[in-house]
Amino acid sequence: MAFWEIALKVLELDVTWLSNFIMNNIAFILMLYIAVYTVQKGKKTIIGFLTFSAIILLSRDLSTYFGLAIYTAAGLMFLYLFRLSILTALEHAGHGRFLKPVWFASFFIVIYVYNVFLV
Repeated sequence: MAFWEIALKVLELDVTWLSNFIMNNIAFILMLYIAVYTVQKGKKTIIGFLTFSAIILLSRDLSTYFGLAIYTAAGLMFLYLFRLSILTALEHAGHGRFLKPVWFASFFIVIYVYNVFLV
């Protein structure tokens, strides 16, 4: 519910709710932003922050609403191996500009494959 609730409040332009949400979670927001800043070496941190936040909130919603699992040992291993192989192939083929969208899409592909075929 977290992703959809935030998206709805942004679309409604509910400034009071958004400011309360940000101020109540300022420590977590700053820690996530610092992690993104470190991982991306200071480049395009806002886009990275929004992408990481969306993945975290969507994965929580998917597990709550549909019972989809990814945060298990086998699920995370499958996710990391899939990302390692795909992103390495893209990087060595010279398609570096597609790394972010493929990284984002790989999460949902692995959730689908893991929950349909492996669980």
